[in-house]
Amino acid sequence: MNSRLCIAILALVFLCLGAQAKDGQWVSIFNGKNLDGWTAKIKSHPAGKNFKNTFRVKDGLMQVGYEGYGKFDERF
Repeated sequence: MNSRLCIAILALVFLCLGAQAKDGQWVSIFNGKNLDGWTAKIKSHPAGKNFKNTFRVKDGLMQVGYEGYGKFDERF
């Protein structure tokens, strides 16, 4: 498995672990439909600009892809 993918998955897990309501009920932080409520941040681009559609939702899952980059150049 790609190390960058592992890091992204771990970051999501830690975000989910911290998203518990005070009454003990889980709070959904992802609606499975779109990226509403999320702010993309890609190196060398302003926060909120989803450069080359790096982050997207497909089949109810949040995905990260670099297909549109041509050359990756450590831009993540």
